[in-house]
Amino acid sequence: MDGDCRSDSLAGGGIDVTAPPNSVGGGVVVFLFGVSDVIEFFTGAWWKPPALIVFKAVCVTGIVFCGMQLRGPKSAGESDDMESGHAAEES
Repeated sequence: MDGDCRSDSLAGGGIDVTAPPNSVGGGVVVFLFGVSDVIEFFTGAWWKPPALIVFKAVCVTGIVFCGMQLRGPKSAGESDDMESGHAAEES
């Protein structure tokens, strides 16, 4: 059970709900990016104050990192068809 995010309180405890490992971190990063958008709305520009552009860059980096983690490692010769266990058929 290490690394699992399980909640027995959902649906009366009858359903086992497991969150992907990066779901909480990804949610936090997207929420913080939304906060940066609210700040941008009130300041009128994404570069004012200067710390806002750094904040946005950190958020975008986090979103990209979570996306890369979600995609997982992929070998050099592997195609998307091979992931599902079906080889690409040629006619």
